[in-house]
Amino acid sequence: MQPPRYVGQSVPRVEDPLLVTGSAAFIDNFEPPGCLHCAILRSPHAHARIRRVDVTAAAALAGVAAVVTGADAQERAAPAASVPNGWGTLCLAVDRVRFVGEPVAAIAAISRAVAEDALERIVVEYEELPAVMDPRRAAAADSPRLFPDKDTNVVYRRAFEWGDVASAFGGADRILTGAFRFHRAGANALENFGVIAQWNASDGGLTCHGSFQAPAHIALGRLASLRLAPEQLRLVPHPHGGSFGGKNGGRGTDIAALLSLRSGGRPVKWIEDRIEYLIGGSSQAWDRWYEAALAVRRDGTITGFSVTLLDDLGANGEGFGAISAVRPLASFTGSYAIPAAAYDVTVVATNKLPAGPYRGMGIPPHTAVLEAMLDVAARDLGIDPAELRRRNFIPRDRFPFTIPSGNEYDSGDYAAVLDRALARADYAGLRRAQAEARAAGRLFGVGVACSIEPGVFDWNLYALVDVPGERVPEGVTLALDDDGRFVARVGFALEGQGHHTIAAQVLADRFGVGLDRIRVEALDTQSAPPHFGPGGNRLGVALTGALLGAADLLEQKLAAGETRPEATCVWTAPGRNSVDQQGRAKSYLTAANACHVAAVEIERETGALRILRYVLVDDCGTRLNPAQVEGMIDGGFAQGIGMALLEEYVYGDDGQPRTTTFMDYLLPTIHEVPPTSKDSVVTPSPFTPFGAKGVGEAAIHGTPAAILCAVNDALAPLGIRATELPLTPERLWRLVRGAPATAGTDRQAC
Repeated sequence: MQPPRYVGQSVPRVEDPLLVTGSAAFIDNFEPPGCLHCAILRSPHAHARIRRVDVTAAAALAGVAAVVTGADAQERAAPAASVPNGWGTLCLAVDRVRFVGEPVAAIAAISRAVAEDALERIVVEYEELPAVMDPRRAAAADSPRLFPDKDTNVVYRRAFEWGDVASAFGGADRILTGAFRFHRAGANALENFGVIAQWNASDGGLTCHGSFQAPAHIALGRLASLRLAPEQLRLVPHPHGGSFGGKNGGRGTDIAALLSLRSGGRPVKWIEDRIEYLIGGSSQAWDRWYEAALAVRRDGTITGFSVTLLDDLGANGEGFGAISAVRPLASFTGSYAIPAAAYDVTVVATNKLPAGPYRGMGIPPHTAVLEAMLDVAARDLGIDPAELRRRNFIPRDRFPFTIPSGNEYDSGDYAAVLDRALARADYAGLRRAQAEARAAGRLFGVGVACSIEPGVFDWNLYALVDVPGERVPEGVTLALDDDGRFVARVGFALEGQGHHTIAAQVLADRFGVGLDRIRVEALDTQSAPPHFGPGGNRLGVALTGALLGAADLLEQKLAAGETRPEATCVWTAPGRNSVDQQGRAKSYLTAANACHVAAVEIERETGALRILRYVLVDDCGTRLNPAQVEGMIDGGFAQGIGMALLEEYVYGDDGQPRTTTFMDYLLPTIHEVPPTSKDSVVTPSPFTPFGAKGVGEAAIHGTPAAILCAVNDALAPLGIRATELPLTPERLWRLVRGAPATAGTDRQAC
């Protein structure tokens, strides 16, 4: 292989000309001949029996081509897959509704306007049932049941213990405890989900065009829910405006497919509008209650870490379900050499929108809990927070390092990352500024937080929630076209991260050609090699492995004289992933890391928070394209700011969502997201091509933790600490107003 000319360089993205010229085929720009448009009738109740659905008047409206209800879904479809099994529902409610916004009926008509007019003619008789909104109440034995065939609302319960936890806590000099509450946030991508479904009357096959994040994974779900054989289903991924876990497309795809079937095979298009997304989308995440304990010695050595989690899953376990609650096992003890740990997980169903995957997939709140507890320990012991972290870091010479929960970290130099972050932030200067501010009565805080970013996942986490899994592949088919350009054919569409550029860089270096001699094409699920696509910080590494393998095979065919050679390579993580009998999971191939330093000031009178300085230093191994890495960090940081300070899906006690527009659900803008000072440390992974690690979640893992730590540092003179995110001005104002008259005690408040 020639020395790299493009890999490791900030080359311009090859996708951008397509985007800036408006040439990308987003799903709403695509409309086949004879296309019908779908509108969905959604439940106005959080919990109710369905007594009757009458669609007679709706079906009679001019322009309506098809109407489907739960009865149609019951006849033609199956409940969606869930994690664990048995907690899924049909795409249209049959006997009861379990959250406001659950689909009850749907219409296909000549236009969206006609379809929505027809919805008003559907008559549904409901018998309201008690709404169960608090997971603590839902877990009780006498709570109303969401699923009458279940004897509980507890979807999943498991207690993990690794190492000698009893000795770790029994022999500690200090045991620090804390309780934390994290409210729901969500992806809110620029473009909502969209799909066009069409049955082929001649062979009974179904073709779906859509903004699918992981087409092969979504296809597996549709094969089960629509009762199809693999050769009958073809998903065509379109470029889409972001996903962050929110474009799984289960219900919308199945509903559009049923309408197409009912209309005689005409294409049916459904484009999710913003209100539909906010009340019925698929990526509200981490509605959680935590209790945590940290066992430490007087010198600051952490001997044990314990977490009890109550996770509010919402109305069912569809999609990734309880996986989000067990994913923190991949980085449970963070950057620290903690020898013993325990994790007691309870996942409960309530009458809220079902929770789904969102960037970070359950790790950001766990990281915030761990880092906040380190600060509690540092304050109790009188040790600087940065120094406490340094004393407990996994040493550089102990990598690869297996954490108590079983995952293996490939490489790292956490002390170097911390040192670079402290130097760039002028940590000593910030502490001097803090002393001056406190002398003047101002609430000035400095937070330091370290995070681990597991990358390149395998399905084995499913085994922890009683669902069998398989290895996660990433395939590439590589060929030469007629004018001598290399064509890489993949199974995923443009999503924003620049993966087609990474493919072009790798292949250009491999064959010693320019970027203009590489073309990347996205294939449908029938034509593409086995793949998963973006998700779980895996694609940069997995795609690179597949590209290099395909290039080797293609070169062999060229050397053998083949005139139109084509080669396919399917890459999987190299045999490192497993689950043992104790629930210890080797789930991820790489473990990137980062250190965040935040300086904030809280205005006493209003609770308003200003971020005065923010520094982020990361180590994602070799940076395949540094500009793209920085872009992903900026995006994740903005989402982390939203989670830390603004974003919250709010429900009333009656189950009615209170955040149905962006006037109520507050997203960060350029005015709330401050500039960051960024730097990097590079410790290449010994297990991956080029030494790269995952990078998609680096910022969102650590940002809420750093902000929480900084806020609590600011509140320390008042003897209080924040434990509830987001840290809205109202919450901070109430905290400050409720502070004790005399400072000095460190009590917990929400």
